[in-house]
Amino acid sequence: MNTQLSSAASSKLEQLIRRLFALTITLASVETFANAFGQFELLTLYGQATVWVLLVTVMVIIASTWSRIGSDRFLYAYGALSFLYMVSWPLAIMDPALLPSEFQPWIWWVIGMGVVAMGVVARPWISLLYLFLTTLIWFFLNTSYYGGGADPIVTLQDSTYIFLFGGTILGLFILVRDSVKKVDLANSAVIQAAVSQASTDATERERQRIDALVHDRVLNTLLLAAKAKSKEDEQSAAKLAREAIASLRQAQKDPDVSATVTQLGLFRALKRVAEQMNPKIEVDTLSGGTEPIPQQVAQALTEATIQAIDNAGRHSKADSIRLSLRSLERNGVRIELSDNGVGFRLDRIPRDRIGVKTSIFARLEAVRGRASVKSAPGEGTTVSLEWTA
Repeated sequence: MNTQLSSAASSKLEQLIRRLFALTITLASVETFANAFGQFELLTLYGQATVWVLLVTVMVIIASTWSRIGSDRFLYAYGALSFLYMVSWPLAIMDPALLPSEFQPWIWWVIGMGVVAMGVVARPWISLLYLFLTTLIWFFLNTSYYGGGADPIVTLQDSTYIFLFGGTILGLFILVRDSVKKVDLANSAVIQAAVSQASTDATERERQRIDALVHDRVLNTLLLAAKAKSKEDEQSAAKLAREAIASLRQAQKDPDVSATVTQLGLFRALKRVAEQMNPKIEVDTLSGGTEPIPQQVAQALTEATIQAIDNAGRHSKADSIRLSLRSLERNGVRIELSDNGVGFRLDRIPRDRIGVKTSIFARLEAVRGRASVKSAPGEGTTVSLEWTA
């Protein structure tokens, strides 16, 4: 099963997490840079440069997250800068002797968001290691001469706060992501079951075809031979027998039914999975016979259709979604999904939105099919999938 399709819920969760982080860092940065610029006169040129670099990084994170052009590298950068600024803090202070009493380095307001940023993009073990090192370094920094010589007990409380705050956030990320992965696995099972059911339907149709052949040709030949009373009757029975044998041999040479799906079986499977994904969807089936469709083609059509249904459900805000399943000449099929939602401009699909470009167009092209999308703002969307033998 294609991972791009089966990870639909995870992709939506990751996008939501990044947007929540962008919103949080926007609010947190108000306090961060208020303190940073308040300590500006105490900083060396290097220290002042770190403030500006971090400010630009925050602005890029916010812009890239909401424009969906990919913000992960900038989240890594934020986490790396937070860690670097702690380690290099002695280089940022002009004269530790001039630090006021109860001084709190401005990077205190950075390191918590640095832990969260790493939790968003890094693997769990990397995030936990980052949290541990951040907590440890902050304790030694804040109690040092360059950090203002804070009370070790107070600093220990602050370090514990960082550890508990960061650990809670990372734990929530792990739990939520694990739960969503289970949802994706369940969705993948539904999709695979739909294709498997189509194969089962195709096999059943083939069995019925063989049964009909045996009944129509073989049994009729035996009955005619049993009732033969003349030489002409015997010759007719012999001719029918030869034709029946030829038909059975031809049936034996037909392609392995496990590698094909009938149109009717495919349409039934698509109808079933569509109604499972969206109970309000309207499904119209126009014909659908026993013509065979290669298993690879059936799976590509199924996955592309489900991707289109998922896109419509998540993005269109439509009141009505209709799925049309139609047989074409030359053993072809046409699948059309239309909605009356908000629509969009095709030339403005973000680069990280692979749902249309890869999960629909590329799937159909791989099996020599055709896909098209018709949409405009305020005019809904129609996705058409077509394949012919």
